[in-house]
This record gives sequence, structure tokens and C-alpha cells, in this order.
Amino acid sequence: MPAPGILPFVAETRLVDHHCHGVVTGDLGRIEFEQMLTEADTVSSLGTTLFDSLIGLAVRARCAPMLDLPPHVPAEVYLARRAELGAAEVNARFLRATGTTEFLLDGGFLPDTLTTTEQFAQLSGSRARDIVRLEQVAEAVIESTTAAGFASAFAGELAKRATTAVGFKSIAAYRVGLELAGERPTDAEVAEAAG
Repeated sequence: MPAPGILPFVAETRLVDHHCHGVVTGDLGRIEFEQMLTEADTVSSLGTTLFDSLIGLAVRARCAPMLDLPPHVPAEVYLARRAELGAAEVNARFLRATGTTEFLLDGGFLPDTLTTTEQFAQLSGSRARDIVRLEQVAEAVIESTTAAGFASAFAGELAKRATTAVGFKSIAAYRVGLELAGERPTDAEVAEAAG
């Protein structure tokens, strides 16, 4: 249902999420849930809760009604309802409520704990396509090759993944900033770095 005040042609526009990740496949306890509300390594040690932060208030205001609860219910009530419905039902409700018709998923973030692209598509009832994270490809091939063979193995694996992917991405700027050299490294530089 469109939000009040949204023009009909805007409300009917197909939405594409051009950068997202899978969703958690299992039920979460309170600590695990709060860890998902932050990019910090731990929840606050000050005795506060992220449920009382802006993100926690937004989750309870927007998400609780999709679980048949009133907005701003206590955290314990919200978490109990999520557990009662189960992760698959909660994920399906949330994803389908977005009205998104296509999701482009970066599967390189926490791949062992989040849905695959196929699982995501089934939960969302929409099309989901792969965006390949270059660093994940490098991690996958580095363990089974030599430094000298890395570039070739990387190129082969990248070509294999390109058959089903709709795009590629890198998180290099997250690690080293935006001052990356624009020149392509030589084969010798790649082999040295891989070594």
C-alpha cells in the first residue's frame, strides 16, 4: 500500500535495490540482533541498548507493525514475536513489503550466515541477481594457487562468476581510502602482492 502523499505514478514505479546483502537465515537472540544494528564490533558496554538509539526506535516503529505489533513495543515483545514467526517468515514479510522487484546482491559480506541469492529471491518473491565482490574472489583462489599463478587463477574464477553476475564491486576504498592508483599493476606486482 503506498504511503500517504505519494503520487500514484511514483507508488507504481518498479524498484531496484542496486546494492544489498543477503538476510540472516536463523533466529537471533537479543545480543545477536543488537549486533546487527551496528557496524561496531560489540554492543555497548555502558549498559545501554541499541533499541533505545535512533536505529532501534526506527526498527520498532517501522518493523513492529509488519509483525502485527504496535509501533514502539518493548524490545522483549518485538524479539519474542520475531522468534514466534521464525526467521523465514519475518524475512519474507519485510522483503515483500518493500515493493522491490529486483535485488542486486553483494554475496561477499558474511556469506556463511546470510541467504544465498537463490534463497533471497525465494523469500522476497522478486528477482535477485549477483554482484561479485572482487576481494571474495581473491580470497577463494589464493588458498589453492601460488603467488606466480594467482593472476591467472583469479582471472579464471572471475570469468566463471561473470557468467551469472550482473556486476562486480570492490571494497578496496573501505580498506585504503580513495587514493588508489589508477594504473593497472604489472604481473610482477600482482605476484609479489599475492606472495
